[in-house]
Amino acid sequence: PETKNHVLSSLPAVSYLIAVGEFRIPRPHAVVVTETLEELLSDKIRSLLERPYLKGRDFYDIWHLRTVLDVPVDAEVVKRKFDLYRSLFTARRTIEDFAAPSLEFRDTMKTAIERDLFRFLPPEVLAVHREEGFAVFLEAVRILFRDVQEKGVALP
Repeated sequence: PETKNHVLSSLPAVSYLIAVGEFRIPRPHAVVVTETLEELLSDKIRSLLERPYLKGRDFYDIWHLRTVLDVPVDAEVVKRKFDLYRSLFTARRTIEDFAAPSLEFRDTMKTAIERDLFRFLPPEVLAVHREEGFAVFLEAVRILFRDVQEKGVALP
């Protein structure tokens, strides 16, 4: 996978927490190696297509990567991700399932989001999303998979 090096103390959120005394680390200038955002997004695409069950956190992560961080689809990274792991890629869902979901599949996605996100979001934030039918997460995933289709990515 493609990676990127970061100096821990120069990451905006970390430097802020260090400055206000909320975060102490023994080696603030350590270099942290992470996958690129495009790699992370392609991991999420593979997970939604392949995992036997849906995880609500994947919907949130895709929303964050696409909406907040504006990460584009890199078709070559997505295609490579299908072949990257030791286990063969086995699709349990199609790109079309997410690009143009049926009402039944939308309900399945909502259930997955509800079941998982209560562990990560404050109750009042989750309540707002629940009231809106988790629309921002579902729309982010729909648009992502439309982009995947438009870029010519096909399941192996």
